[in-house]
Amino acid sequence: MIIHPLLMGGGFGRRLKGDYAARAAQVAQHTAGLPVQVVWTREEDFAHGWHRPAMRLSMRANLAEDGGLAGYEVVAATADDRTGGHGPAPYMVGDYAATLSTVKAGVPVGAWRAVDPGMALFAKESFIDECAHLAGADPLAYRERLLLGNERALRVLRAAAGAIGWDRPREPGGGRGLAILHEWDTVVAHAVEVRVTGRQLRVERLVAAADLGTAVNPQQVKAQFEGGGLMAVSAALGERMTFRDGRAVETNFGAYPILRMAQAPAVEVLLFETPEAKLGGAGEPPVPGVAPALANAIFQATGRRVRSLPFSAAGFAVA
Repeated sequence: MIIHPLLMGGGFGRRLKGDYAARAAQVAQHTAGLPVQVVWTREEDFAHGWHRPAMRLSMRANLAEDGGLAGYEVVAATADDRTGGHGPAPYMVGDYAATLSTVKAGVPVGAWRAVDPGMALFAKESFIDECAHLAGADPLAYRERLLLGNERALRVLRAAAGAIGWDRPREPGGGRGLAILHEWDTVVAHAVEVRVTGRQLRVERLVAAADLGTAVNPQQVKAQFEGGGLMAVSAALGERMTFRDGRAVETNFGAYPILRMAQAPAVEVLLFETPEAKLGGAGEPPVPGVAPALANAIFQATGRRVRSLPFSAAGFAVA
């Protein structure tokens, strides 16, 4: 038997599961040497996919007398796999503890673009924002205090905040949010601007400021951050799978809404370099910071904290 592996665009982790290849091999055993290509319908692919793992967690913090973050604790449960990405980096936090447990999801789960930090950062960066609010501090200034001495992280954070117009007066219903990530040897800050009218949520702008050490192909890196950012916006706003009687309810895009072109925000990507640093990744880092930055922007616009994904489950409709 000869197997011809093909490139898989848009797999985002699906390629790591070999079930489709196994089916092709099983069929090929009965075709007397004829070539075999297995193609699933979209409905079959929806119903038999490997789904992004779910996570539920709680966090609590020890705030210093000046409101700074002295330490925090994470207690989390994840579907079928322990999940990292809860640590304080790039922040300077003295005390940190995590208790991680696993539960069985009852449905097949697998890798999704940005894997562990893609889930954990939504909680962590939303939590940092809540700590800033409790301390009576500006979320940007609060993060800057936690990043003192980390010039690489401060540079991207300030660049993203400046590009989104952090200090510009906000109109009624408008909000801006921030998030920062240091994973895959890349430091990236996301800034988002939203407008909320009743239950209508419009993501107007998305800024990503990133330092990959060295950007070997800057245009390709920008393309990764543009596409990854929009993928993350779509997932945060309305993408979810539900199950009934052991079956997937959503079996096509009519029931599984993804971001449409008219709903997509303007995306700006700012690249920085630190040549002495390790060469960082560009495929995963564009995703994790978008959801918490969105949640933090919604809070600034409405005063309401959204602590679960997608935002449509909290009653928001994508404008």
